[in-house]
Amino acid sequence: MEQKLLIPLVMSLLLISFASAALTVTVDSPANSSTLNTRTDIDFSWTANTNSTIPTCSFRISANSGISNESGIAVTDEESYTKTIDLLQDGTYSWIANCSDAAAQTGTTGKNYVTIDAFTYGGEDVAVSGIDLLVSIFVGLLGFASLVAMIAMILFARWIKKK
Repeated sequence: MEQKLLIPLVMSLLLISFASAALTVTVDSPANSSTLNTRTDIDFSWTANTNSTIPTCSFRISANSGISNESGIAVTDEESYTKTIDLLQDGTYSWIANCSDAAAQTGTTGKNYVTIDAFTYGGEDVAVSGIDLLVSIFVGLLGFASLVAMIAMILFARWIKKK
């Protein structure tokens, strides 16, 4: 008689322990409030962790209007999932991943923000550091100064010739 009562009790405890495992969703990249210097191939990654079933997620990135809104993304439990977005304009974007599983557990990354601040040259994104920018300006000014000096020499030579 005791054995018949013990088995359902153990099974109930196992069920409770599996059902109480929370579904957590963590941001892998980009970190919240980060600034990126490219507009192409932006990888948004997150990991869903649960002890029950394979989670299904939805992803949304937006500025003033929705950029991407995708649902029904089957992800592998405890493995990073990446969604790549191309050709965003400069600005600040919010993004979020929400996940749920068959046990009706839900989890979210919460709202995250990323700023796109890309420098382009010839239609291509160029990563420019502060030093690179200063050197470019300096070289440009030297080139301009050389041009002005050359024009001044030509004008001076013509003026001397006329005298």
